[in-house]
Amino acid sequence: MLQKLALVFTFTFLVTFLFSLLNQPVISSYILSGFLISHLVNIDPIFEELINFSTELGLILLLFLVGLNLNLDSLKEVSKKSFILGIFQEIITTFIGFLFLKILGFSNALSLILALAFSFSSTILTVKIFSDKKVFDTLYGKIAIGFMIVQDLIAVILILVLPLFFSNDKVFGLEKFFIGLLTLGLISFLVLKFIRKVERFLEKSIEILFLFSLFFVLFLSTLFLNFNIPIEVSAFISGVLLSGTYFAKEISSRLSPLRDFFLILFFVYIGSLFKFSSFDFVLKGLVISLFILIFNPLIIWFILLFLKVPPRVNFIVSLTGGQISEFSFILANLVKKYNLLDEKILSLISFVGFTTIFISSYFIYYSDKLYEKIRLKFTFYGKEKIQDERVEGIEVILFGCDRTGYLVKESLKELNKKFLVIDYNVSIIEKLQAENIKAIYGDAGDIDLLLDILKPSVKAIISTIPDANINELIFRIAKSKNKEVITIVAAKDKNDFEKMQRLGVDYVFWPHLLGGKFISDLIKNFGFEVENYPRLQV
Repeated sequence: MLQKLALVFTFTFLVTFLFSLLNQPVISSYILSGFLISHLVNIDPIFEELINFSTELGLILLLFLVGLNLNLDSLKEVSKKSFILGIFQEIITTFIGFLFLKILGFSNALSLILALAFSFSSTILTVKIFSDKKVFDTLYGKIAIGFMIVQDLIAVILILVLPLFFSNDKVFGLEKFFIGLLTLGLISFLVLKFIRKVERFLEKSIEILFLFSLFFVLFLSTLFLNFNIPIEVSAFISGVLLSGTYFAKEISSRLSPLRDFFLILFFVYIGSLFKFSSFDFVLKGLVISLFILIFNPLIIWFILLFLKVPPRVNFIVSLTGGQISEFSFILANLVKKYNLLDEKILSLISFVGFTTIFISSYFIYYSDKLYEKIRLKFTFYGKEKIQDERVEGIEVILFGCDRTGYLVKESLKELNKKFLVIDYNVSIIEKLQAENIKAIYGDAGDIDLLLDILKPSVKAIISTIPDANINELIFRIAKSKNKEVITIVAAKDKNDFEKMQRLGVDYVFWPHLLGGKFISDLIKNFGFEVENYPRLQV
């Protein structure tokens, strides 16, 4: 047993290491490892049972941590556009997917199950790539992540409701289910009411906190399993109940390595189900994968087109929907318990998952470059032409009006300059318009927007966005329109600082460096006597 487990992790490490060298997504390496191991290693029933137990535990920890990080503040940040996109994408994709799968010869029940499973996109993949690219704070980053959160919530609701339809005794099943919901509500009330009283005690010992988190999620998961509430839902709600505590981040950091250990085995297990049974199997898998890679993003694109999202943002967000999700596998495993799916169908889902995750990871990672290559074909659709009167007579354009940008805006008002603000935060735009300040909701990286607003008459460009690629784009377009325009941009780090200087930007400021210089000047001027420090107010 131990030797086989060691072999699994050794083989998985080698494949993942190779994928890392080739800049491939690691999730695909886990699935590929499972596929290769299942054909190279004899997996006996006992070892298979161990893998099944490990994957179940991995899913519990995954959903517990999703709930732990999905607090009320993060839900408030989900924009209206993300919410509308998430709801309508699920409805339209499931409906079209159902019709498509019926054409391929699947039964009504199986077509519906697969359509639902294939309608979800991978939050793990998108978050991983966006994290690597450091684009969470962009407009497309916020819409995409918000849209993924809505999808995850729909998936959790489905996991909660589906067992009711598959129960043999529906009346008794519903009765137990509603008793379980009432019990869950009572426990939730008690936890939210009393957790504050004990969290200081739990914080004193990392070991106690670690054991408490495991006890909490496993106890609730097993308790509510008796009430027909799936362990996936109980695990998710367990995380949400603790998300408002002071130690939520500490739990997340402690449990993440443990979750990753079991999730590796989960994806290896998914890969082990991936078997070439026939040419018809491969053909169906490729056709379904092609449908997901093309039509899922197209559906998202049309919805965002209706919502008047800028073309570049629309294109990048749409590409995030071109694969199936980890929730697709969770949903399939749940349905398998009721004998509605066989190993062949699970193998098909694994094939589709591997294919779509592998290919779409490239689309998402290189979405900016892809957009540049086909931009002219997409400019016709959804492009809002900025009317001349909105930028007429503008002397200064300010990109970003939060924190640093707010102070710049106040200075421009004091100087009575005619200026225009570009920001992707709707609340900021509304506040600016209430002050009768010209402002446009948009993405600073949208070439079409920049070409419209950067007129030869603009005298200065100020960007408080610490993104080197966006600032380089603004600089090049601005200089192409007016070589004398003054350019002032923010830098995220030393590399970006030096890059902007080499590019020829007139003034580059590094917010962290400015903060350090300000503190050092305070120390030099006022020493360490408290009475020497004036009260500074910004």
